[in-house]
Amino acid sequence: MPSLSTVLLQEMERFNRLTSVIGTSLEQLQKAIKGEIVMSQDLDGMYLSFLNTRVPELWARVAYPSLKPLFSWFVDLVKRVEFMRLWLTKGQPAAFWLPGFFFPQGFMTGALQTFARKYKMPIDKLNFGYKVMQEQKEELKAAPDVSFRQKPDRTECTYTDFTWRARGGTRRED
Repeated sequence: MPSLSTVLLQEMERFNRLTSVIGTSLEQLQKAIKGEIVMSQDLDGMYLSFLNTRVPELWARVAYPSLKPLFSWFVDLVKRVEFMRLWLTKGQPAAFWLPGFFFPQGFMTGALQTFARKYKMPIDKLNFGYKVMQEQKEELKAAPDVSFRQKPDRTECTYTDFTWRARGGTRRED
C-alpha cells in the first residue's frame, strides 16, 4: 500500500472513532435528559460543556488538539472530515491541508517515504524546504510539477515552489 494511502487510512480511522464517540455520547445524553438512563459523570460534564460552549472532555480525549470554542471546533471538524472524504473519493488532492490532520508528522513522513521509494533513495537523506506560494489552494488544478536531478554533492527534487535536498540537508533559495 502506498505511504500516503496508509496515512489516509490512519487519519480516517481516527476521524471515524471521533465521530462515533460524538454520535454515541449525543444519543446517551438525549436519553439521560429524558430520564431513560442514568446521567453519568461524563454525560453531566458534556451537558455543562454545551452550556459553556466548550468541547466536551469526552470528545476532547479522542480528538485532535484544539483550543477553539465548541461551534468553531465543530465547523473545523466538518471541514477536516470533508477534506478526508474528498481525498478518499476523488483521489489525492493538488494541495494538502496540514492542520487538517490528526497527526501531520505522519503525513510528512509518508510524503518522504513516497519520494524515497519513487527515486530509490534512503529516506534519512531527505528533508523538507519550504517557500510560500502565491496561489490559493482553489487555484491549484493539479499537484506541482516535479523535477529530479543528481548533482555531484547532492540530489534535488524540485516541486514548482519548493525543493527537497538529499545529503547536505540545505534549503535551496530561488
